Amino acid sequence: MTADGAAHIVDTSTGRARTTVKGDASARYNGLLGALGGDGRMAAVAGIKGDVSVHDVASGRVLQTVPFGGERVEDLFLSEDGRSLYLVGAARTFARWDIGARRFRWRSDGAGARHVQVSADGRKVVTLASDGTVTQWGRSTGTG
Repeated sequence: MTADGAAHIVDTSTGRARTTVKGDASARYNGLLGALGGDGRMAAVAGIKGDVSVHDVASGRVLQTVPFGGERVEDLFLSEDGRSLYLVGAARTFARWDIGARRFRWRSDGAGARHVQVSADGRKVVTLASDGTVTQWGRSTGTG
């Protein structure tokens, strides 16, 4: 994130920004999060006010926005295949957004999660709580 509040996706071979996601300069340094899909074609960005958007990396165009209810996003993970976006909220909400269907597949309020990680094959979804508890979640059902 730069001083103007924007997030930049940089091509490591050239060092140049491939895509810039405009931010709120007045809110800089307050926590813009990003995740890049495994194939490098999509990126997800969460702002400090709970706004979440999915972008096409090549064009920088917003493909869709995710209605996370204004809850600040603490962590996010874009699956390797670019089909699912996992979100962890400040109120300990944990959810899986289906990018193709443009809807939540499941949402668990009060899950206690702080961080999320997904295996490369997408079969294992785990969260880490602030007390160190690791929970494995059902990818399809959202049960932990």
